Amino acid sequence: MPAYVRNSVSDFLASPDSAIIARLTTAYAADGFVSQYTKATVAWALTLPALRSELRRLLVDLPSAEKWQLLLEFPLYRLRRRIDAVLVLPACIVVIEIKTGADAFDSAGKRQAIEYAPDLRDFHSASKSKALVPVLWAFDVQAGPYCPSTFEPKSGVSPLFLVGERGLADVLKSVGAGAAFPSMSAAGVVGKAWDEAAYEPVPSVIDAAIVLFAGHGVREIALAGARNLNEATEAVFRAIQAAREKSKHAVVF
Repeated sequence: MPAYVRNSVSDFLASPDSAIIARLTTAYAADGFVSQYTKATVAWALTLPALRSELRRLLVDLPSAEKWQLLLEFPLYRLRRRIDAVLVLPACIVVIEIKTGADAFDSAGKRQAIEYAPDLRDFHSASKSKALVPVLWAFDVQAGPYCPSTFEPKSGVSPLFLVGERGLADVLKSVGAGAAFPSMSAAGVVGKAWDEAAYEPVPSVIDAAIVLFAGHGVREIALAGARNLNEATEAVFRAIQAAREKSKHAVVF
């Protein structure tokens, strides 16, 4: 399932808050969040004006950012959560966790924001081999942007940016230029394709079996205790016979 809302930055800025909140409310209701969506949309009512302010400030210095794609409430099924906001840039993919009413960068918020980018890198097909930038935006914190260390190209994920009241535009401007990530980018990825790309949080049964047993040799198998070997063999034969009779595939561990 794609994000609840997907717009270019320019279209987002041209849409009133009421229209965006209506789309979010409808999407929450369609997903069955009868009571939860009310709390979430109240939070968005506080967040949207601040987000608009930062994006407008960004466009003053970087007009080309109007073509970036903005996604709100993008699902991560493995984590059973939704990313508050994602920006698909030519240089990278920015993953934003937004905290309202927080006057400090708490550990829970940091952990949550850090967790999202590796999940996309590992399980979202359009994010593999792309530069991913996690951001914790607590816009009630009186602080500018802060990034604790340097980007590691092999990991594909930058260190977490901590962003206060008026720091988001500055971070987006710096990462949007692409200079921070010389060996990786999100070039060629467009918002719709990224939004609708396959998210595969669980490997296939056969892939998982290969990974699990790749480290075992014949000697370990020979020395394994197997007092119920006859019963196990009969169970395998029964599975084979059932698969033949029903013309189905079977995988036996």
